[in-house]
Amino acid sequence: MFCLTILFLGHVGGILPPAILETVHHFFAGFPPPNDLVQDKDAAPGQHYLSFDFLVIGAGSAGSVLVNRLTENPDWNVLLLEEGRDEIFLTDIPFLASILHVTDYARVYKGKLRPPDPYGRGGYCLSMVDGRCKVVTGRAVGGTSVVNFMIYSRGSPADYNGWEALGNPGWSYKDVLPYFIKSERCRLIDRDVRYHGYKGYLDVMTPPYATPLKERFLKAGQELGYELIDYNSDRFIGFSTVQANLRNGHRVSASKAFLRPIRDRTNFYLSKLSTVTKIIINTQTKKAEGVQFAKDHKIYFVFATKEIILCAGTLGSPQLLMLSGIGPKNHLTSLGIDVIEDLPVGFNLQDHVSMSALTFLVNESVTIVEPRLGSNPINFVKYLTEGNGPLTIPGGAEALAFVNTKTNNYMKKTEMEKSKFNYIQRVNTHKYDKQYNNKITSWFTIPFLPCIYDKFKSVIKDLNVKLSFFSLNKLDRIIKVQKDRLSHESKKNVVYKINCKNCNASYVGQTSCKLKTRINEHKNDINKRSGNLSVISEHRLQLEHEFDWVNTEILDNERYIGKRLVSEMLNIKMQDNALWAGVPEKKAKVIFYFFITKDSFPVYRHVKVHFTKISNHYSYLSRNSRRSNTK
Repeated sequence: MFCLTILFLGHVGGILPPAILETVHHFFAGFPPPNDLVQDKDAAPGQHYLSFDFLVIGAGSAGSVLVNRLTENPDWNVLLLEEGRDEIFLTDIPFLASILHVTDYARVYKGKLRPPDPYGRGGYCLSMVDGRCKVVTGRAVGGTSVVNFMIYSRGSPADYNGWEALGNPGWSYKDVLPYFIKSERCRLIDRDVRYHGYKGYLDVMTPPYATPLKERFLKAGQELGYELIDYNSDRFIGFSTVQANLRNGHRVSASKAFLRPIRDRTNFYLSKLSTVTKIIINTQTKKAEGVQFAKDHKIYFVFATKEIILCAGTLGSPQLLMLSGIGPKNHLTSLGIDVIEDLPVGFNLQDHVSMSALTFLVNESVTIVEPRLGSNPINFVKYLTEGNGPLTIPGGAEALAFVNTKTNNYMKKTEMEKSKFNYIQRVNTHKYDKQYNNKITSWFTIPFLPCIYDKFKSVIKDLNVKLSFFSLNKLDRIIKVQKDRLSHESKKNVVYKINCKNCNASYVGQTSCKLKTRINEHKNDINKRSGNLSVISEHRLQLEHEFDWVNTEILDNERYIGKRLVSEMLNIKMQDNALWAGVPEKKAKVIFYFFITKDSFPVYRHVKVHFTKISNHYSYLSRNSRRSNTK
């Protein structure tokens, strides 16, 4: 049946949509590869001792990549041990990410109880059941990438640079960036080749479906003064559509990205449903030699001739080290584990903070609500046939923002505050000393004037008063601050033109906001791929042409909307192949029709003075009209 199905798909490949083929492929790819250890258990009858060049524990995001790279050498045999099983059809649906946390594909840990102190300060997870947070990790071939929210975020360069500063050469952001680029298969429409790759294994794209709330969210960020950014480039503060590990609307786990393409390599062995219980360490040489694991109610011992690589995750790796005798001596002794090396294993756990309390109501039924999606079969049909629809949104997350918090701003001021703190500390050194309790010190701050400084000092020398001074000759009183000249993309109230790189088409528009903001809006409209698309988006998506965003021209600067609309219409008329959704004249006010419909529109610059006066009069009438309505 399996062979017949594959044969059938081979003939209909040109008929069925890619999303259906992807779904069927994901389903059948769940079968174990030929060299799975489950099928090879009779290769060494009567014993459970095997040997490989490399043993990799954990088939998660790290283990999958390492196995992919190691097996590139055909002379190395690599065994990958994983406690979980293969993915299924349901794990492929991005929207079901949170539901997977209550399945066998997730292992749920509970955090330690931490109530507040007697004064009500401190503590965490106070609103959770029993006051303990849940920490979810994946238990599948693919690890936590099978149950996470698929958002692709590399992190801040400051974190990587901090690791290097702690004595880890090769871990700075400039050192790891080439590997991010190498592993990535970027499918973002507007990608920067300096920070993205397109020949790797890991798919990165924006979700193919978006609700109206996403655009409102991004627009709100712009109104707050933030820019729309690619947070995996050189800009890290701003708002953005999420970048996710998706392919044709399906989840792309570490297994799909890095393991399935190499399943036919004869030196790759995968043992699923295999729970590693101990790393075998030579107590004399303190060298790791092998691994003990349980499978099908049997105990196996496998040995490595080269290396054992531990990739069991943030919680699993330290647990396995402690089970093997490496960890805090007191803790291991209390559990009856022989100590091989006394090390602070399991300390300094750090996790990112999340909060799901920001909930509000909207006036339209446009939000992602589970019952609404489940009751509409069209959503499942779109997912299966087109790889589109609300089920393709990763866990319901459409957009995100990176902002500077008050805490971050406080940290930037730390150095300034240190000196102030030291000063206060010196002043209050004797605050609680009895011999100083009867003396109350007063402070006066006066301008520093050398001619009167000594006189003040002599007057107050017998008083319990101290002086502090401030300077009158500040630099900002001498040098006036001048504004820098605005850059091309920072100009407002402009008429602009964007040329197509692949044909002679051009788009002329006008905007009152910054030019770069308007360009980002065009790009976001293209990324949206659904709804009411602009003509520039239709041209890009239908013809797959690229626009020359960098060399956007400014045709005119007009402060008043009336004059700017006229300028826009005339410039559209002057283009040989302008992109426009309708008749340009209809967008302008009636008062400007005669300028646009004249055969002499190329002399626009010569008549600009005349319609400037008219549009000024029009603006005056508009203002008076609004005032009358207000009255």
